[in-house]
Formats: sequence, structure tokens, C-alpha cells
Amino acid sequence: MAGGNGIDIRGKSYSFWRGTNNDTWGGLGISGGIFCERYLFKNFLAALQIRYIQKGSTYQFLNGFNETQREALRIQYIEVPVLVGYKFKPKEGKGYCIVQAGIAYAQSISSKYIFNELAENTKKQEMENFKNKDLSIVASLKVPLNEPGKNNFFLGLTADWSLISIHKYYDLHNLCYGLELSYFFFSTKRK
Repeated sequence: MAGGNGIDIRGKSYSFWRGTNNDTWGGLGISGGIFCERYLFKNFLAALQIRYIQKGSTYQFLNGFNETQREALRIQYIEVPVLVGYKFKPKEGKGYCIVQAGIAYAQSISSKYIFNELAENTKKQEMENFKNKDLSIVASLKVPLNEPGKNNFFLGLTADWSLISIHKYYDLHNLCYGLELSYFFFSTKRK
């Protein structure tokens, strides 16, 4: 699976990103990994994923010369979502969708703080106080892209929200949302 994500850090970000003339917003991130799904009953399934995912935020402010400056934080994680799902099929007609939800544990593997040294507003030591773990709630909606009988390509909408703060001192939470393309290499026939 591979995806493009909108990413942001929410919570009390106004106290973390210092300044009064500021604006925080997200950015773009990527994700990719492998997964397996297993139908437990007729329409109920369980899924396990292992994926790389980027999370973070961007802070925009005016410096002392009234120029717009930006600082960005990007944190890379290896994330393991455990999901349960349900396949919704119309009573008549073709097609279906799969709704999944669950919990994800993530371990950070690297981070990057992007800033202009002459205009740095947030202190580097604050960037070092991010926790190296994240626990999130994850949800997705997937639809097949190819004809019935094959159903090995899926397009999905995903969302990922941190349940606990990702910073030692500030109440900050990751938010990710995006599109995901999935391909089943080994699958039983999906009707």
C-alpha cells in the first residue's frame, strides 16, 4: 500500500510554536507498507499493517523585518495498525466498500526540524522533547478499483489521530488524513 497524507499537529500548538503573529498548518506526507487481511465471518475482517508514515506540522510567522518565515517539523514513524472491518454490499447491484477502524502503535525512526537559523523562533531543545512513541486511532474506507472477481486494487480514505500527547511538556497530537492505494498480491476471490 502507498499513500499521500495531509499532516498536522493539533492541540495546544499555539503554546509550542511561540509568537503572537503566527499561523500553524499542516503539510504533505507519504506513507507506504505491507498489510494482511483475513475474513473472520461472512463480512467481518481483521487486518494487520506495518507501514512507514510521515507526520508533522508547519509554523508560519513574521520575523523582525516583517517578512514571512516558516519552521517545519517532520517526524518519520514505523506504525503498526491493528484493525477490524466490515464489508458493506448493496442488496442489489455490484460493488461494495470496506470500513475499518482500530488502534495503531508507532515508533519514531527519525525527525527533521527545518528552519532558518537567522529567524529561528522555536528553540531547538523544544524539538528534542518529542516522545518517540505514538498511539493513534485509525479509520479507513476502501472501495475496489477493478472489476468484480479480481478486486485486488483498492482506493481508500484514511484518518489517523493521536490518542496521547506526542510531546513531553505540551499537549500535542498528530493528525493525518489522506488517500491510499492498496494492492493484494495474494488474495482469495472477493465477491
